[in-house]
Amino acid sequence: RLPWVEELIGILFGSLNPREMGQRYANFMYLLSEAGCFKACEHLKNAEKELTVSRKNNFSYHTTQEMREINRRAEIGVRWSTKGFQNLLRVKMHRRLNKRP
Repeated sequence: RLPWVEELIGILFGSLNPREMGQRYANFMYLLSEAGCFKACEHLKNAEKELTVSRKNNFSYHTTQEMREINRRAEIGVRWSTKGFQNLLRVKMHRRLNKRP
């Protein structure tokens, strides 16, 4: 699996623009189906629209540290209410999607 994962990471993070990423991603899905990895190909096909939309809108991916902190606040509690946690995520998503140059 590791070579497939490394190639996908290269496509997602190494493509210069949305068009190149889309072409490389489609080719990768073709290679997966040719190798008989139909379930993996299906998952990637389902995610394709969101990936290209996020790239076109310059949506940056979450960092491990950020996700770890969100997880800590959600699961351990740290006295966050469900409503408060939802508001935190809304603010973070709004800031991420509405970056100003």
